[in-house]
Amino acid sequence: MNIGGYLAARAAALDHRISVCKLNEGVYDGYDGVASFPKSLLTAIENGHSEVVNTVLGIMMKADSNTRFNMKHGMWTASINTPFELIQQSKNYTIRDAVQDIKCPTLVLEAEKDDSFPGQPKRYTIH
Repeated sequence: MNIGGYLAARAAALDHRISVCKLNEGVYDGYDGVASFPKSLLTAIENGHSEVVNTVLGIMMKADSNTRFNMKHGMWTASINTPFELIQQSKNYTIRDAVQDIKCPTLVLEAEKDDSFPGQPKRYTIH
């Protein structure tokens, strides 16, 4: 997870002394990043089947280097041990409840080939 884009948005929403903000790959909602997972995996996540989720994501990580990087980087960043924990913790990383509190001019950028949180920067509506 690009935690910097998320933390900068939270800071701008909470501290109005900030006069300008740049969100590089502005993550709007961390949990929405799992939306591209297969439906059966999403069901297992929602039902709390951690062993199934960890097993399936382990297989996906072996098969796809991008999935492996994203999961391992996210687990390292959040100091947690399993993909299931990462997904559960990602529910805490949302700006949806505070975006309306960002008052300063804000530039929200999206990486050209972002496959982790595609389209999320476009969800920002800052007045």
